[in-house]
Amino acid sequence: MDPLSKASIVSRSPGPSRATSAPPAPSASPEPQDTVEVRVGHVPRRRILGDWLRQTARGGMEVAAYMIGSGLGEVLVRLDELNRKGEGKAKTPAAAPSERMAPVATRLSEGAILGKTTVQSARAAARDLISPPPTFAARARLLDQPRSTLDIPQARLPVQSLDQTFCERIEGSGWQGQSLLVSGEVEDCALLAWVEHGEKGLSLHLRGYLTEEGDRRMQAWISAQPEVSSRHSELETPRLHMDRGLLREGEETLYFPVGQHFELQDAGGFGLRYSPRVPGYVPSDARGTSPPASVQGMVELQLPLDEVDPEGVQRLLEPLRASGVVEGMATSQDLELAYLQRMSRALGVETRVLQADGAAAKGERILQARQDLSAALGIPDVARLPDYDWKPRFDELFVDGPRPGQTGGWPRWNRFDASVYLDQELRDWRLTHHVYGNQGAKVAEMIRTTGGLQCTEERLGRLGSGALGISSMKDRRSGGARYVFTHLENRPDKATLVFNQDLLLRSDQIGFRPGRFGRVYDGREALRTPLEAYHRTPIYEVMLQNSVSFLDYLEQVNLPSREDRVQVLEAFREVGIQEIRGVPVEELVRVIED
Repeated sequence: MDPLSKASIVSRSPGPSRATSAPPAPSASPEPQDTVEVRVGHVPRRRILGDWLRQTARGGMEVAAYMIGSGLGEVLVRLDELNRKGEGKAKTPAAAPSERMAPVATRLSEGAILGKTTVQSARAAARDLISPPPTFAARARLLDQPRSTLDIPQARLPVQSLDQTFCERIEGSGWQGQSLLVSGEVEDCALLAWVEHGEKGLSLHLRGYLTEEGDRRMQAWISAQPEVSSRHSELETPRLHMDRGLLREGEETLYFPVGQHFELQDAGGFGLRYSPRVPGYVPSDARGTSPPASVQGMVELQLPLDEVDPEGVQRLLEPLRASGVVEGMATSQDLELAYLQRMSRALGVETRVLQADGAAAKGERILQARQDLSAALGIPDVARLPDYDWKPRFDELFVDGPRPGQTGGWPRWNRFDASVYLDQELRDWRLTHHVYGNQGAKVAEMIRTTGGLQCTEERLGRLGSGALGISSMKDRRSGGARYVFTHLENRPDKATLVFNQDLLLRSDQIGFRPGRFGRVYDGREALRTPLEAYHRTPIYEVMLQNSVSFLDYLEQVNLPSREDRVQVLEAFREVGIQEIRGVPVEELVRVIED
């Protein structure tokens, strides 16, 4: 059976359509004669549809764009708009249109545009395909940007001092903790330090994720330590609870699978746990031998203390220094390299030096990375963009309520190219999060505890809450458990939580088409949808690493009833939040009638 036999075509052009033998439906209202509407009952494979488009082109019709629904859908085919200038040049319509159609049909067969849409959107998409959107350089008006000398950055002193003041900040940051910024083979140069409170006193924790090179060094060091044991088991850990922003051990115990991992525990209470990276990892292995993708490369160290002091932190760093994973405290060069690595992944640019073994000097690596990213964007120097900023950002501190002027948690960076798209294509779009069932109580609980959304690994592994999401265990196996899941919508009143546009600036976001389901363990992160294509691509989900803070990003809360609204406003009142980014919470929390 012809794969398009279930499609019926309504031709608005004079004469019968050549695309299919299906009888045309009766014409309704008069429309422009360069439009054909195809209603599809079953969406064919993209390759088959591409072949059909090429056949259509050979039949003398010039196709500019198509739209497909994810189930029952519509295909809107625009005719005679691909190359108006070609009219009159070729008297044989079967040849010239086919030649002009070939590159467009190829782009369409690769899934250029999917999803139900309006005629206006289809026409806009058609224009994009006929005349591609301007480059980043043109959008940002940077074609005439003066070329800089791209000087090699000089080495500088560490950006942090591991002194008593910093240790007091760790202890005062409660569950949120502080990032210890280090130089070496640690992702984002960050080891998160936080304190747990138990019956015997304080327990200081450090957690970070190692790079591939860091994994090799750590495993080599572990193999030479006879006191380190290898285990294949569930992790047994005390369930924690939040008490006025502090993590306290409870009487219950949590068990969850961690697969193969290495442990060290000495008589003084010092502990180390490391989950190695697994080449050729298969998610089903995470049910048994292999650690789940979301914890591979994760190292955690802990030490009982009477109080947090520099000596205790240095004691926790000893294994990381001995293995060569940590070389010292991070300098501005280390952080700029981490920033450029983030941007390279976000833009899908494979820079030549960032993937090298680190033999080149850091300053030269930064220079090369800037040049590669500048070339990819078509501008002289990315470092001269107004949004270029290697200094990491942190969430506003939320420990038993907001702590104005203080920050904590994991580091994050904003993209230096995103504001251009937010001002144009994405100005009406927002990232949202849906809360299902008992919405008022669930949002109120978020406000009272962490003040935002936390990923599965934060909730389960670090905060020890045991609270699971819809597919938490599957997310651990796919790698998505290190991310918070949101949706991209231009009808924000349809979601429970709506976040402001600043969230779309973050460099750790990954926009996936349908069917990815948070899968990042095998390089699927590289299949992310470009930010500039978000508005014309069916984005199933946008993932953001670790957390989304209400104080930094919340723009609107939509609830189904007045009772739900009362619960949420009461929670804001209890933690002392009267406004967010200058807007009273009474204006943010709304009741949306069905």
